[in-house]
Amino acid sequence: MVKVVPMASVDQQVFTVYVGTSPKRARSNRLAVVGGVFLVAMAAVAVLSTQGHHRSTVMTTKATRASTRLSDLTLASRILAAAPKSSSQQMYAMLQQWQDKQVSEDNVRSQMLAVFPKGINTMLQESSSKVCEKKDEIIGKLSSLLEKLTADAIARNLTDAKSFEEKKESLQAWLEEESSFRLEAEKAKEAEQGASYARVQYEKWKASYQDAKQRVEQLEKSYPKELASIAAERALIKEIIVLLDTFESQPTDQAKQTGKSNTLMQIKAKLSKLQQWAQQSNSAVKIQGIKSLEQKLASFTETSAVRTLLQDMLKELDTREQVVKKVEDEAKAEMNSHFDKLVHYEKDVVDLSNAADKAKEVSAQTDMEREKLNGLKKNSAESYEDEHDEYETVAPPAERAIYILQVIIEKIRSFCAAPSASA
Repeated sequence: MVKVVPMASVDQQVFTVYVGTSPKRARSNRLAVVGGVFLVAMAAVAVLSTQGHHRSTVMTTKATRASTRLSDLTLASRILAAAPKSSSQQMYAMLQQWQDKQVSEDNVRSQMLAVFPKGINTMLQESSSKVCEKKDEIIGKLSSLLEKLTADAIARNLTDAKSFEEKKESLQAWLEEESSFRLEAEKAKEAEQGASYARVQYEKWKASYQDAKQRVEQLEKSYPKELASIAAERALIKEIIVLLDTFESQPTDQAKQTGKSNTLMQIKAKLSKLQQWAQQSNSAVKIQGIKSLEQKLASFTETSAVRTLLQDMLKELDTREQVVKKVEDEAKAEMNSHFDKLVHYEKDVVDLSNAADKAKEVSAQTDMEREKLNGLKKNSAESYEDEHDEYETVAPPAERAIYILQVIIEKIRSFCAAPSASA
């Protein structure tokens, strides 16, 4: 907005303080602000020429203000001259031409007027009868003209504000889409990393599962034979115990001695078979235990010790059987556990790969929309800059024209209401 500053003089109260710039240089002047820092540094070098430069600047500023005031007075003179005989439309066209001239000048500072216009009060005094006689008509025309200029100013302000809102909205839309794009890109990255980790784990558990499966298969092949061997050995030991019971129950008299000897021979035969199995299994402990049984059987008085040894051998077989079953169960449990892990990571690979593909697809779509909105953002920003440059160029003279009309109307009212005007 341009601030209008009235002069102290009554005749020159219509003057405005406005230092205009050309449309071509509007953007350059704003960019020149950046050079302010450089100028501050250069000021130290130019300190010796400060006084002369200051005098030149003051003279230029005064000339600029004077040039602008002369332009405003010229407009006021033309309005007062045209008001009695021209229509509102004609004066509106005249104002438009004046505003266009203010805008089209390369620089307001270069404006030169051939004739110094008269002040408003002077012009009113010279044509007091003509103006005051048609006061109401003139004020009506000027008021109608003022309404048109005010409506133009409002429309201009709304257009500038709308352009700014469009710029802001396009920027906000782009920022939201940019955020969505980065979010989807991050989702895709995380999903890919997760899928990569799941693949590594899948391969690891796949190898572990294969090893566990092979072990179970080997156990399933070998353990039935071992369990059958344990069962056969247990049955043989139990047969020996039964024979030992028979042996102990037989009398020791001479008549029964032959039967007892036969039972003992059966026991020794079975012990021999048991020893053969022990040698096949290459179990030194078993071999030594069977030898101990044979030695004790040599004395009929140690049958209880033989029984105890046989009972211990049965317990050892039970323990072996439990260990075999436990090892097999643990191997199967381990295999199942590894299989569950395998299935879990296989599912993760599929799910995370699908999630990564989906995120990439959404990211690509978002990227296209982001680029589209980025183009709209740039276009709206450029449109706003162009529109606002024009606004800053056109608005000041238009506002000066509004203020000039307001002052002229007030001057006419106050002048025609004065006693001297009536006389």
